[in-house]
Amino acid sequence: MVDDWSDVLSTLLTVLQSRVVAIASVISRGIVLYNAYFNKYQKYRTTLESFSIYSPMTAAVWSRYKLYSVVTVSLCLTFMLPTNFVKLYNMYYKHPDGSLLVTHFFFFYLQNFSMYLIENDFANRCFVVYATFRDINDDLNRLKTEHIDLCRFPFLGKAADDPWSNAAPSSTSRVVVYDKDFYCPRDKANPLTNIVEILKIRHWLTREAVVDINYLFGNHLGLSILSLSVLVLLDVYTGAFHSFANDRVDKKIFRSMLLFFACVLQYSYRFCVITILSNVTTNQAVNAKTLITDINNRYLDTSTQEELQLFYAQISSRCIEFTACDLFTLNTRLITSAIAAGATYLVILVQFHSGKN
Repeated sequence: MVDDWSDVLSTLLTVLQSRVVAIASVISRGIVLYNAYFNKYQKYRTTLESFSIYSPMTAAVWSRYKLYSVVTVSLCLTFMLPTNFVKLYNMYYKHPDGSLLVTHFFFFYLQNFSMYLIENDFANRCFVVYATFRDINDDLNRLKTEHIDLCRFPFLGKAADDPWSNAAPSSTSRVVVYDKDFYCPRDKANPLTNIVEILKIRHWLTREAVVDINYLFGNHLGLSILSLSVLVLLDVYTGAFHSFANDRVDKKIFRSMLLFFACVLQYSYRFCVITILSNVTTNQAVNAKTLITDINNRYLDTSTQEELQLFYAQISSRCIEFTACDLFTLNTRLITSAIAAGATYLVILVQFHSGKN
């Protein structure tokens, strides 16, 4: 990762850093080939096809998805490509064994980039799930505002049998249609019950997508989290020693502090995208329970109340979360845990280095 390792890191730690990424990349490629060969992606595709029957992706969601994808990829490439290019340039022109180092670290960066491609694939699929949960919650909010509240407080406005009857056709390209009810397609006696049941089915299919994504990407995410943690830890260690503990290193050969911060920012950004996006998606899924509780009241008919209770029970019966290797949950608490663990290992490395000197 740096121009000259000799005075800062031992050869053992240098090899450790590159080997961690190399092994993680090879295992990830093997998992991708295994999933592709045995058609493990079929269930996820079937889930998406089933969901599109009830709720095809709207133009607004598609626009948000494209914006998210462009912004996140652009930011990561902005951190990654210039930093790696500058480091390869410095290695080639400022190190005695420049050609050998450039060849070694070029493949190191290439493996690291392949890991990022899988992370980005997960993030894009996770964002689609997040947008879906958010749409379901928006429909639950509309259901509460335009029907339940009007039934309880009729002086607020005209209570219509169809909560979406007054909506403009252009307000959304996906409006809940009664005759697409899963069990009773021709039953118009309880339209509100049908709406709740369709929302329940949409939520169930989205939860199944979470399970499928965990199955497809859980091992990848575990390897990525491990690799990013090791890279950040050793980068911070070398940067701290260069700035505060080792004046013997030639600053013209060693990387600048700007390069150090860019490198740490790249890995930290990737780590945060995985954990924060997983966390907000999980929160959107769980928020439906609060909305269902607000909707379920004595002003509803018995069929709708039973449907809401089933909806709530289904969400509560399964833990909705993204995991890495089924070992730890991807949420914001993982960031604080990683910082605490990294600080502990950093102290150990510093003491080890001081003991050697």
